[in-house]
Amino acid sequence: MAAKSKPYQLAFEKRSRYLRATVSASEMTLDVARMYLSELATICKELNISRLILERHVSGTLSAPDERKEIISLAKHLLDGLRLAIVERQSASLKELRSSARVAQSKSFEVELFDDIEDAKQWLLR
Repeated sequence: MAAKSKPYQLAFEKRSRYLRATVSASEMTLDVARMYLSELATICKELNISRLILERHVSGTLSAPDERKEIISLAKHLLDGLRLAIVERQSASLKELRSSARVAQSKSFEVELFDDIEDAKQWLLR
């Protein structure tokens, strides 16, 4: 019996001072977000990563405020101590993600949102 495939793809590229990850999914659900954040956290801990660029290739964001709050709390718990730069090129998702990033920052989670990978890299490595 074949293993069930994940509803997302996660790719990693280790750089000298950070990890670059790309997540791709046809849609964003609470379960998808939980799964890929957990996988990211595991990889970061295994590789002793303190800086991460996460490039999103995902249609949409979580829409319910309660879902966004849960994911922010989960990300803070799983990725605590990590400096996280999120790259989102879909302008339709930027507003929601910016709002979530502000909430995360208010909880002392070191995260910023960018629409350009070079800007993200500059912030991450400063």
